[in-house]
Amino acid sequence: MLLVSNLVFDLDSTWEDVTTKVAKVLGVSKSQIKSIEYYRKSIDARDKDNIVFVSSFLVSLTNENKIRLGRKVQRIDESKIHPLIEKDNLKLEYRPVVVGFGPCGLFASLYLARKGLKPIVFEQGKDVDSRSKDIEEFLRTGKLNPTSNIQFGEGGAGTYSDGKLTTSSNGELVRIVVEELLKAGAPKEIGYLNKPHIGTDKLREVVKNIRNEIISLGGEVHFEHQLCDLKIKDGAIEAVIIKNNQGLLTVPTKALFLAIGHSARPTFEMLYNKNVRLEKKAFAMGVRVEHYQDTINKMQYGRFKDHPSLPAADYKIVKHLKNGRTVYTFCMCPGGEVVCASSEEGKLVVNGMSEHKRDSSYANSALLVNVTPLDIEGESPLAGLYYQEKYEELAFKDRYQAIGQNMVDFLKHEPSTVLNRPSSYRLGLIAGDITSYLPNYISSSLEEGLEEIEKTMPLFCKDDALLIGLESRSSSPVRVVRDTNFESLSIKGLYPCGEGAGYAGGIVTAAIDGIKASQSFCQKIVRVLE
Repeated sequence: MLLVSNLVFDLDSTWEDVTTKVAKVLGVSKSQIKSIEYYRKSIDARDKDNIVFVSSFLVSLTNENKIRLGRKVQRIDESKIHPLIEKDNLKLEYRPVVVGFGPCGLFASLYLARKGLKPIVFEQGKDVDSRSKDIEEFLRTGKLNPTSNIQFGEGGAGTYSDGKLTTSSNGELVRIVVEELLKAGAPKEIGYLNKPHIGTDKLREVVKNIRNEIISLGGEVHFEHQLCDLKIKDGAIEAVIIKNNQGLLTVPTKALFLAIGHSARPTFEMLYNKNVRLEKKAFAMGVRVEHYQDTINKMQYGRFKDHPSLPAADYKIVKHLKNGRTVYTFCMCPGGEVVCASSEEGKLVVNGMSEHKRDSSYANSALLVNVTPLDIEGESPLAGLYYQEKYEELAFKDRYQAIGQNMVDFLKHEPSTVLNRPSSYRLGLIAGDITSYLPNYISSSLEEGLEEIEKTMPLFCKDDALLIGLESRSSSPVRVVRDTNFESLSIKGLYPCGEGAGYAGGIVTAAIDGIKASQSFCQKIVRVLE
């Protein structure tokens, strides 16, 4: 198969135009082409007067070996195009246990199941369908279920986001994650778009399909089962203690994959009390910035803002400030909504999510400032967790309403008395001052960052921009320390992985970390058997 790279097309190009150009580059007639499929597709919007698509294609044709290779034409190994986790038939006396069923736990469990190890999965939240009902009820009434919400439940926090699959990582494991998601029913575009996303509505079906495959391979998945203690003997895992609606359950195991996510605060407390080595790590806090999607389209696409071939526009911003801080956007949700992502009573957290079509009239993104361990008082490795809680309590209002502020008011140092426009935040906004619940260094850094943004993106700071907070859960403030084999330095058989353990930052990296931890464990089994 051939890879034809970096062909440029205008926004009105048809598939016939694609076929014609591919044939011309290869120097063949169109009749010789057996198939063409996208390999990569991106938008080049640097010139607002000439926005184009830049695409690469996998091409199969007759007499392929006679094609002259070059800068735009290469031969590609077909076995590397659609790689999946391979099957094996490993055996163990005690089945491995996976705690947490977000991206990391899903892929750790899938890997172990494919290798024949029949993992037992425990997730404190509910299955994704029941969870969806609880979330809709919460967003309608403000009645929070602390174990079934936007943070907890099947699929983890990533299921109620935008389902973005962008990552700075590269290589075969990224491709494996994408191919497994495609196999589980994700939209085919995630296989080739430069900025792929699945969307909350599609992710709900994808995670169910992965769960069903794990079960079909002999695994077990238990919802509303919370890890509450560990049994340790001679410095190694002997069993896990699980709490469910009937009481406590003891499950023997020699391998525990801890994929708990960044918000499982009681579990971090339990690990600390068990003398598991933890450490403070950097994280970030800030707000959500919300615009009308039309504003972002105009900012990014100019006169092409309404072109039907272009998706809802996004953006990514990083500003390094004179004060040594960094202001940056994270988890930008085109055509989405700002949602309440609280998982504890009396604490307010916001996040963003989009469905696959990204067809809401609103766009939002986290606007964050880095928080370093030096910013956090106390020597406890859980000090960052307590720091988050302090400001989440300050941000809380009755029924999980959120304080919103017009960006223009924020930049004038004036509380908002009336908001300039409606918001997608369903639990309601209270016009006010976001500095009332932010540390001073974050407020001043946001102000400096926005002033820098305004120099190059003036529409970003106009009247329709709202600031909504608090955004405090972009990453874990705690790291569960492990060695190069992904095993805890404190307890043998404990494999901390994913965002909660402090080793990932998004759906793909969390999934990869789960695969790597499981892979390391399976390699250890093979070495023992040999």
